[in-house]
Amino acid sequence: MLDFLVDENIPLSATAALREPGHRARHVGDVGLQGAPDEIIFARAQEEGWIIITRDLGFGNLLNYPLGTHAGIVVLRVPSTFTAPQIRDILSTFISDIEPDMLNRALAIVEPGRYRIRRPGQS
Repeated sequence: MLDFLVDENIPLSATAALREPGHRARHVGDVGLQGAPDEIIFARAQEEGWIIITRDLGFGNLLNYPLGTHAGIVVLRVPSTFTAPQIRDILSTFISDIEPDMLNRALAIVEPGRYRIRRPGQS
């Protein structure tokens, strides 16, 4: 089972897609982080051991968030026109396709129809 923190740029309903297979998921609004800067969201996620799920491409910057220095980050790269159901579907498919330990301390970039995961120790 994984623990996720869903950023405010992801629909609140996406937490259900994470809970269905038995993971724990909370939205930033549920934990008092609505509108908080990335640094605060990141720090809280690390304190709690939460994997961040976001559309904020800044979280994909390996210079600012090096592999292995966090619980895990999932960046969704989807068009701004995507609806909440489309985002939930992509996230649900991704979560069902991977083994949970693949996200441990890793960066996952998820796009429609594909994903890539960079783990600590990979070049």
